[in-house]
Formats: sequence, C-alpha cells, structure tokens
Amino acid sequence: MSEEIHVGDIVPFILTIKEKGVALDISGATLKEVYFDDPDPNNHVKIKDIDFLLDGKDGKLKYTTIKADLYTHGKWQIQAYIEHPQGSWHTEIKAFKVMPNLKED
Repeated sequence: MSEEIHVGDIVPFILTIKEKGVALDISGATLKEVYFDDPDPNNHVKIKDIDFLLDGKDGKLKYTTIKADLYTHGKWQIQAYIEHPQGSWHTEIKAFKVMPNLKED
C-alpha cells in the first residue's frame, strides 16, 4: 500500500491471516473475502473476492482496488476473512485514510 491514497486510486492491499502472531497456511481456503468500511457510518461494508498473494501457504491475501472502490475521502478500514476446512479466521483490522483530489474525474 502506498503512503498516500487518493479517491479513485488503484492500490494493492496485502493482509495476513495469523493465529497467535503466526501466519497460517491458508492454501486450502474455500472462501476468501475482503471487507471495506467507508467513512459514512450509514453505509454498509463492501465485500469483494480476494486472492492469495502467492499460494496461501504464507497466510497472505491480496486485493487490488478498482477505481470505483475508494470513492470518497476520509477514514476507511479493511479486514479479510477466510473459511478453511480447519476453521475460519479474520485478519486484523487496518485503518487507512483516503485523501481528496484537486480535480475529480
């Protein structure tokens, strides 16, 4: 993730599934999702499909936003969720700020 994110930016987010601080092998995950929470408390969380960064053995997931994902400036949050034959896990919640642009497209 870049240092400064703006409305409409295309940004990769990498999240890690951990248990007790150790990355899990999630290569057998049957469901992989990412949740974005936007600055408006009245809006619902957005759910997207997500991929492994490599093969899942390192616990890492990657989602690259599309132009329409980060549609407003303010404080956002992101969290990934997986289901696996041995259980289900969430990543930690990461907060990030989306900055406005001088010119909107």
